Amino acid sequence: MKYVIALSMFVCLLFTGCMPLKVIAPANSNVQLLSETDNTSFKITKRAIYLIGGLIPIANTSTDEFISKYNLKNVKVETEMDIVDWIVTYVTGSLVVTRSVTIEGNAK
Repeated sequence: MKYVIALSMFVCLLFTGCMPLKVIAPANSNVQLLSETDNTSFKITKRAIYLIGGLIPIANTSTDEFISKYNLKNVKVETEMDIVDWIVTYVTGSLVVTRSVTIEGNAK
């Protein structure tokens, strides 16, 4: 019984975490969020990396850098865990957790 409880707690740790992602625009910009069905002309995917189950972000987890770099006026952001993210999380026992962040938008 102790084995089942320990295994259950370990599995729960694999699938939990804070993993903050800041969807922000650069200062003095007029950026609007798009709905899920709006068409976009730009798309980039980056990987957000966290330590200790998502408590400590170690890679830039904000969108302002990409919005200003590609001069976007409308954006939508989606986060998900793809197969690579699941494998990294599982192999490291949730010490390193990654998420795929897709930023889509239209340039000015």
